[in-house]
Amino acid sequence: MLSPRRHRAHDEAGFTLVELMIAMVITSVVMASLAGLLTSQSKAERRLSILTDNQEAARLALVELQQDLRSAEPLVALDTSTDYASHVRLLHLDFTTGTKTLFQWRLDPITHDLVREVLDDTGAVTATTYRLGGVVDTQPFHYFEQGGVELSPTSANPSVIAECTIRIRITLHAAPGKGPAPTLAESDVELRNRLPGSLYCGQTA
Repeated sequence: MLSPRRHRAHDEAGFTLVELMIAMVITSVVMASLAGLLTSQSKAERRLSILTDNQEAARLALVELQQDLRSAEPLVALDTSTDYASHVRLLHLDFTTGTKTLFQWRLDPITHDLVREVLDDTGAVTATTYRLGGVVDTQPFHYFEQGGVELSPTSANPSVIAECTIRIRITLHAAPGKGPAPTLAESDVELRNRLPGSLYCGQTA
């Protein structure tokens, strides 16, 4: 039979070194699992946030383009037909002031930015008023004449495209924020005050 003094000493004995090491290993494994889970969740949240921002940026750019195209008076012919794939040039008339403004939307092939530029009478850029980065399309603009016939930028005469277009399809694949795959914003815009059946329509050269 243990004496009272020896019994108390046995009850007050702490963890052994082996028990402490096992507890530390288990704690480390649990903490590492929790850290990995938190890191994965944080990355997913950042990815979702960037994707949402990309969608909103593309949507806002599409809204700006739609407003400009619907107020065009009218489309302005570009220098070469191939420019139409990445450019659209417009003349805007402010009915309240009578002021005419020449501007264009242009996809920069180097920076991959879609920009809205104000032009002077000579066609020189005087200001940039809008910018959407990370555009992956090389042809965001598609032009259609009456009957749904698409006007090809590689074959149609520049003046024919400007004269005959009654509808423009805008296709924006853009990823301004790095990470997620590009988001898509697409819309068809009918041009106002554009009568189909112009004298030049139907010509391709």
